[in-house]
Amino acid sequence: MRRTITGRHSFSGRGALSNPPGRFDLQKLEAVDDGWYLEEAPESIATTLEPERARTVISHNDSPDIPFERSINPYR
Repeated sequence: MRRTITGRHSFSGRGALSNPPGRFDLQKLEAVDDGWYLEEAPESIATTLEPERARTVISHNDSPDIPFERSINPYR
């Protein structure tokens, strides 16, 4: 079975282009070009990077269900 993607446009670096159906789905959807609605090409979305000044990289945990008190946040 060959799948083709029609009528979809991707934004570079913005996630998956398609979402194929699963094996056990009860419904199957197919895109049909009937000429009623023509999508315009989407505008590109600009990616911006903003510096963030974190106070600390180490976060303190005060929870009884976590066996440690401090952890490192790799995203800060």
